[in-house]
Amino acid sequence: MIDRNDRRRQLTLEILKKLGADNYKSVYSSLWTNIRKTGGYGLTLYGYNAFTDYGWESWIVPSDRYHLSHIHVKLMLDKYFPCPYHISFPRGPNVRGVLHVFDSRIAVLIPLHGGLKAYIDGLVPDMSKN
Repeated sequence: MIDRNDRRRQLTLEILKKLGADNYKSVYSSLWTNIRKTGGYGLTLYGYNAFTDYGWESWIVPSDRYHLSHIHVKLMLDKYFPCPYHISFPRGPNVRGVLHVFDSRIAVLIPLHGGLKAYIDGLVPDMSKN
């Protein structure tokens, strides 16, 4: 199985090719919210726009009561979420944020698990079994 750092590198190279650019470091740091080796698949707004502009389809995951602005949610997504995603915050009262997912399978699984929190909880290894 490919590790997430290699997968991010592959996705960045695909964007570079489509842009006709050659500055890998600059594009890489513009696409991803966490560029450390241990970082996840969170996309910046530029990254989200690049993915959608170049033909990758995204799905909006129905919002549940799990606030996407909470740091705990962002950390869990960064550490465990298995595909590129972007969190946007539309304007308006009581807006919790919108999760855009770049994998149709994951977009379907989240509601089937009962929402984002339940899905993420299922991804987190159970440390009590060790």
